[in-house]
Amino acid sequence: MERIFHKINRYFYGKWQIAVLDLERGRWINEPNIRYIPYFKAENANGRHILIQPLKDIACFYMLIDDINWSIILKHHIHANGKWKPGRMVVETSPGNY
Repeated sequence: MERIFHKINRYFYGKWQIAVLDLERGRWINEPNIRYIPYFKAENANGRHILIQPLKDIACFYMLIDDINWSIILKHHIHANGKWKPGRMVVETSPGNY
């Protein structure tokens, strides 16, 4: 998880935020700091969702697609020569689910 935080920080140039979403209580934004990883894991284990997004000044350059498989990634996000198309970051959220 710590590695993922570092990758997200590089990907969004340090301009991102992380929030916890409770469908009944709403959303609260937290500082994206690795020392809070145990807190985020606990919140997620308790049925809450963890949201990561770029800050508004760079948000228009990003899009999130959830629950796709590897064949969709190969078809739409990688060039025929095997190199990634620009602006892509893939995170496997559960086995075979990206």
